Amino acid sequence: ADGHDITHSFTILTSASEERVNTDPSGDQTFIPGDLASDVYPNSPQSVASDADGGMVVVWADAGVSPGIHAKLYDVVWTETIDGRESTVTAVKEIVVTNPASTLYLPSTATYASVARDGDGDFIVTWSAQNGSGDWNVFARRYDALGNPVGDEFRVNIETNGIQRFSTV
Repeated sequence: ADGHDITHSFTILTSASEERVNTDPSGDQTFIPGDLASDVYPNSPQSVASDADGGMVVVWADAGVSPGIHAKLYDVVWTETIDGRESTVTAVKEIVVTNPASTLYLPSTATYASVARDGDGDFIVTWSAQNGSGDWNVFARRYDALGNPVGDEFRVNIETNGIQRFSTV
C-alpha cells in the first residue's frame, strides 16, 4: 500500500504421481483443433475449476471415439495429520457435456471448452461449435455439484453469423 515491495518465502510440494483425466485416449484430446495457426490460439482457456473445498472439474475436447466436450469431476478429502493437512483426490464422474444428437451444432466440431465452479460445487461449461452453415457459436450447459445437468444446453451468443468462439467463464 505504501509502495514497498513485500516478499514471502513459500514451498511448493508436488506428488510423484499423475492421473490420466480422459478415460479414452484414442484420437486427439485437446482444447484447440488443428484449423488455427499458433498466433490465434485463445489466451489461457479455463479448463480446470475448483469449489471452496478443493473439488475440481476438468474439461477437454475429444476428437476420438466419443467426439465432443467432456468433463471429469474430482472430490477432495482433507485429513488433519501431525504434519498438517493432507488431501486425497478421487475421480468421481466423467460426463459427456455435448449432446451427440444436437441440432444446434455439429457435435464433432465442439472445442474450446471452458469451465467455472462456484463455492458449493455447481458448475457451468462453455464451448464453441460450428453449425451446419460453417458459422461458429458459443454454447453452455449448467450442472449441479454432483455433475447432474441443470437444464438443457443453450446457445450463449445472440449474433449467429460468422465466428463466435473462445469463450471463457
